[in-house]
Amino acid sequence: MVWCIHWVVLVGKVTVPVVLGAAAFLGSWFASNRILLRLALMLLSILIFGVWTWVQYQNWANDMYAVDDSNLYDITKGILSISAEEEVTPLNRIQNVEV
Repeated sequence: MVWCIHWVVLVGKVTVPVVLGAAAFLGSWFASNRILLRLALMLLSILIFGVWTWVQYQNWANDMYAVDDSNLYDITKGILSISAEEEVTPLNRIQNVEV
Protein backbone atom coordinates (compact mmCIF):
# COMPACT_ATOMS: atom_id res chain seq x y z
CA MET A 1 0.00 0.00 0.00
CA VAL A 2 1.13 3.55 -0.68
CA TRP A 3 0.34 6.57 1.50
CA CYS A 4 0.97 10.27 1.21
CA ILE A 5 1.57 12.56 4.15
CA HIS A 6 -1.67 13.80 5.75
CA TRP A 7 -3.19 16.97 4.30
CA VAL A 8 -3.00 18.69 7.71
CA VAL A 9 0.78 18.78 7.23
CA LEU A 10 0.21 20.59 3.93
CA VAL A 11 -1.99 23.16 5.65
CA GLY A 12 0.79 23.80 8.16
CA LYS A 13 3.36 24.21 5.39
CA VAL A 14 1.34 26.64 3.26
CA THR A 15 -0.14 28.76 6.06
CA VAL A 16 2.87 31.06 6.34
CA PRO A 17 3.26 31.83 2.61
CA VAL A 18 -0.49 32.29 2.14
CA VAL A 19 -0.85 34.65 5.11
CA LEU A 20 2.29 36.63 4.22
CA GLY A 21 1.23 36.72 0.57
CA ALA A 22 -2.21 38.06 1.48
CA ALA A 23 -0.63 40.66 3.76
CA ALA A 24 1.83 41.72 1.06
CA PHE A 25 -0.94 41.86 -1.53
CA LEU A 26 -3.15 44.02 0.68
CA GLY A 27 -0.21 46.09 1.93
CA SER A 28 0.84 46.89 -1.62
CA TRP A 29 -2.47 48.69 -2.10
CA PHE A 30 -1.41 51.30 0.47
CA ALA A 31 2.23 51.48 -0.64
CA SER A 32 1.78 54.22 -3.21
CA ASN A 33 -0.71 56.58 -4.79
CA ARG A 34 0.34 55.50 -8.29
CA ILE A 35 -1.91 52.80 -9.68
CA LEU A 36 0.78 51.19 -11.86
CA LEU A 37 3.14 50.85 -8.91
CA ARG A 38 0.34 49.34 -6.85
CA LEU A 39 -0.43 46.81 -9.58
CA ALA A 40 3.25 45.94 -10.01
CA LEU A 41 3.66 45.37 -6.26
CA MET A 42 0.50 43.25 -6.17
CA LEU A 43 1.65 41.11 -9.09
CA LEU A 44 5.10 40.74 -7.54
CA SER A 45 3.61 39.61 -4.23
CA ILE A 46 1.37 37.10 -6.03
CA LEU A 47 4.36 35.76 -7.94
CA ILE A 48 6.72 35.46 -4.97
CA PHE A 49 4.26 33.97 -2.51
CA GLY A 50 2.55 31.88 -5.17
CA VAL A 51 5.86 30.23 -6.05
CA TRP A 52 6.62 29.72 -2.35
CA THR A 53 3.22 28.04 -1.85
CA TRP A 54 3.72 25.88 -4.96
CA VAL A 55 7.14 24.73 -3.70
CA GLN A 56 5.63 23.78 -0.33
CA TYR A 57 2.85 21.86 -2.08
CA GLN A 58 5.31 20.00 -4.32
CA ASN A 59 7.46 19.05 -1.32
CA TRP A 60 4.35 17.66 0.37
CA ALA A 61 3.02 15.85 -2.70
CA ASN A 62 6.35 14.19 -3.53
CA ASP A 63 6.77 12.47 -0.15
CA MET A 64 5.20 9.00 -0.01
CA TYR A 65 5.31 5.92 2.17
CA ALA A 66 4.85 2.37 0.92
CA VAL A 67 4.52 -0.85 2.91
CA ASP A 68 4.89 -4.43 1.73
CA ASP A 69 5.05 -7.66 3.69
CA SER A 70 8.49 -7.02 5.14
CA ASN A 71 9.58 -3.38 4.55
CA LEU A 72 8.54 0.23 4.94
CA TYR A 73 9.66 2.52 2.10
CA ASP A 74 10.08 6.28 2.57
CA ILE A 75 10.09 7.70 -0.96
CA THR A 76 11.18 11.32 -1.39
CA LYS A 77 11.35 13.13 -4.70
CA GLY A 78 12.68 16.65 -5.18
CA ILE A 79 10.67 19.39 -6.84
CA LEU A 80 12.44 19.31 -10.19
CA SER A 81 14.33 16.03 -9.89
CA ILE A 82 13.66 13.05 -12.09
CA SER A 83 14.87 10.39 -9.67
CA ALA A 84 13.48 9.62 -6.25
CA GLU A 85 15.35 8.80 -3.05
CA GLU A 86 14.12 5.70 -1.29
CA GLU A 87 14.84 4.71 2.29
CA VAL A 88 13.98 1.13 3.20
CA THR A 89 13.34 0.03 6.78
CA PRO A 90 12.50 -3.55 7.77
CA LEU A 91 9.19 -3.75 9.63
CA ASN A 92 10.79 -5.61 12.53
CA ARG A 93 12.89 -2.48 13.32
CA ILE A 94 9.83 -0.26 13.81
CA GLN A 95 9.13 0.11 17.52
CA ASN A 96 6.60 2.94 17.74
CA VAL A 97 4.04 4.45 15.37
CA GLU A 98 2.56 7.12 17.62
CA VAL A 99 2.46 10.67 16.33
